[in-house]
Amino acid sequence: MSRPALVAPSLPGPITGGTLYDRELLRALERAGDPCERLSLEDATRESGDPRRILIVDTLFLDDVPRLARPGGASVVLLAHYLPSLVERGDAFTPDDLSASERAALRVVSGVIAPSPFMAGVLGELLGPSVPVRVVEPGIDTLTDGCAPSPAPPLEVLVVANALPGKGLVPFFAALATELDGAPGRPRVTLVTNFELDPGYGRTLRDLLSRPPLQDSVHVVDPGSRAELLRLVATRHVFLSASRMESFGMAIAEARAAGVPVLARRGGNVRALVDPASGGALFDDDRSLAAAVVALSSDPGALAERRRLAVARRLRRSWEDAARDFSAALEAFR
Repeated sequence: MSRPALVAPSLPGPITGGTLYDRELLRALERAGDPCERLSLEDATRESGDPRRILIVDTLFLDDVPRLARPGGASVVLLAHYLPSLVERGDAFTPDDLSASERAALRVVSGVIAPSPFMAGVLGELLGPSVPVRVVEPGIDTLTDGCAPSPAPPLEVLVVANALPGKGLVPFFAALATELDGAPGRPRVTLVTNFELDPGYGRTLRDLLSRPPLQDSVHVVDPGSRAELLRLVATRHVFLSASRMESFGMAIAEARAAGVPVLARRGGNVRALVDPASGGALFDDDRSLAAAVVALSSDPGALAERRRLAVARRLRRSWEDAARDFSAALEAFR
């Protein structure tokens, strides 16, 4: 009988959307009585010759996929949290943009698990009909309902994103600094970030935030615990994303689950999560996104309406739902 294992980094490490997905999915599978073990890359390499194995490989190990896919050995399924070239190119991505390592990995996989229909569509076009692609969307965590402050100034904005180029923080905050100059209303922005994943980019962002007018408008906090982060999500007026590409958009989904309206840059699966009917709005560039935040900071009536729509159309999905979908998806790879 096939034995699945998730090949992923140590899950207590730095939190990203992908590592959160891996950790919570494994916990839900354990609770459901259908456990899937986690293997380190070293352990997976040793077991890759076992044809009874299904190795579900996190995209962080994309470069290692070809050596895990041994002839007559384990089935190798890619858990496609992202593709580096897709993150880099955003909605302008074409198959010609794939790197040599991406092409090498996609040539040998037995299948793909994608976190969204958007990502499944991208991989399906790249792989063709002979390689099964299954969607397993993540669960959506929320701490509590209905605890956002009243729509009175100052506008409380939350941004949750690691300091990485694809998250768009530097160009967005540069645009916000321009829009704040002389503006009658000023939002109060809470930024939850990790500056250390890309030290050079992190230094650039720190320097930008240390100068007026941002130094008085942006408050930076460490990621903290999941409960602390979910409390921040639930107690802010608006959630904002400047990301260029999201394969799913877990932080956006958590805001939607808390009934918090979302303002976001277009990119990947974001358009599936953000729409006017749920109080959200999508933007094509940083300047218009920044201008919308500043305008909303002096329009409590518009904010109240966005909040009403967001509360009425909260998202709901548990990690138990994700575990059931994952177990069903494995049948395609056995």
